[in-house]
Amino acid sequence: MTTSEPRRAALLTRAQLAIVAGLVLLVVAAVVAATLVVPPAARASSPDIPVKAYLQALVDGDASRALSLAGIRPTKLDRLLTDSAYRQATDRISAFRVTATDAAAGPARIVRARITQGPVEYTASFPVEQDSRGFGLGPWHLVPLPLPSLQVAVDGPSGLSVDMAGVAVEAAVAGIDERVLPGTYAIGLAADPLFTAQTASVAAYLAPSAAPRPATLRVALTPAATAKIDTAVGAWLDGCAASPELAPPGCPFRAVPTPGVTYSGGRWDIRSRPELAPPAWSPQDGGWRVAAAAPGYASFSAQAMQGGLHGTASTGINPFGVSGTAIRSGDGFRFQPSAAYADAGSSGPLA
Repeated sequence: MTTSEPRRAALLTRAQLAIVAGLVLLVVAAVVAATLVVPPAARASSPDIPVKAYLQALVDGDASRALSLAGIRPTKLDRLLTDSAYRQATDRISAFRVTATDAAAGPARIVRARITQGPVEYTASFPVEQDSRGFGLGPWHLVPLPLPSLQVAVDGPSGLSVDMAGVAVEAAVAGIDERVLPGTYAIGLAADPLFTAQTASVAAYLAPSAAPRPATLRVALTPAATAKIDTAVGAWLDGCAASPELAPPGCPFRAVPTPGVTYSGGRWDIRSRPELAPPAWSPQDGGWRVAAAAPGYASFSAQAMQGGLHGTASTGINPFGVSGTAIRSGDGFRFQPSAAYADAGSSGPLA
C-alpha cells in the first residue's frame, strides 16, 4: 500500500497575484514620480532664483519689474525710480553670475553675485528669505533692498532746477539726494537764462562700498545775467548820483565839507563808471559778490555860503569803487551795497 504526499495549497491565487503586481507597479510609479518631481521643485525653491530675476530685470532695463522683485515701492519723492529715467542711464548692469550662497540666521540666506557694470566689476550681496509655508520647498524672495543714491550739491543759488536723467529736480539748500537704480547718470543744470553749469556724470552701484562721491554743480552766470547785474549796479549808482546830499547814505562817494561853510543845491556828477570784475558766487552772502576791477570817477559841486560871501564849491574829480552783492530777484538781480558804505564811501574835500 502506497501513500501519496499531501497536495500543497497555492500561496496566492491568480487574482491575488494580480493585486500584488499592481501594488508593486504603483510603488515603482511613485518612486519614479518622486524622482522626476521633487528635484524640479527643489530647483524652483533655490535661493538664488529671485536674485537672478532681479539682476536680469536690471540688465533688461526694466525698472518697474526690478523694483517689484526687490520689494521696493517708490514714493512721490523717488523721481528717478521710473522706467523713463532708467532708460536715460548709461553703463547699466550688463552681466552677472551668482558666486555663493551663505547661510544666515533663521530661514534666510545671503546670495552673492559678481556684477559687470560698465567698465567696473564688483561683488554685491543680496539677502533672501523663504516662504515658511512651503515646508522647505517654498519660494524665496528678496528682502527689501537698499538702493544707491545720487547726491548733488549746487554751488549756487537755492531753488535752481537740476536735470537728472531727463528729470527736473529742484535743488534745496542742502542739495539733492535721490534714490536710483545702478547706472551712470548725467547731471546738469536745467535750461536757465541766468545760470549755467558744466554737466557731470555720476555712477551708482549696488555695492555700498562703491558708493559715488557727491557731485557738485558749480553755477556760473550767463552773459545775460552779467548784463543784468551791470544794470542793477548802474541803477544803484544813478540813485546815489541823484542825491543832493554831501554823503548820500549807502553810496560809494561823499564830499567832505569845510567847517563854517553852508552848502545848498548840491549835485553829483559821475564822470565815468567803474569797470566791474566778474561776479563771484558767495554762499555766505547768498548772491554774487560784485567789486570794481578799475575805479570810476565822480565830482560834487554846490553853492557855498560863509558869512556874507557866496560862491561855488567843488570836490574836483575823485575815484570811487563798487562793492556789494547781486542777489537774484525774479528774472533779474537786485544790488545790495556793502555795509561799509553806511559809514563812508570814497571822499573828496569841498573847496
